Amino acid sequence: MFVILLSQVISRAILFIYVTTCKEFLVYLLYLGAARLRCSNVFFDILDKLT
Repeated sequence: MFVILLSQVISRAILFIYVTTCKEFLVYLLYLGAARLRCSNVFFDILDKLT
């Protein structure tokens, strides 16, 4: 009984950690994408001014 309870707690903890790290990773990816987009927009603006 105790072992089953313990394994459930451990699996929940692993799932929780996995979900939170995935979320952090997704946020990081989104932030990176947004930063890259902003950089390219600035780059294209400069190109427009030059041409």
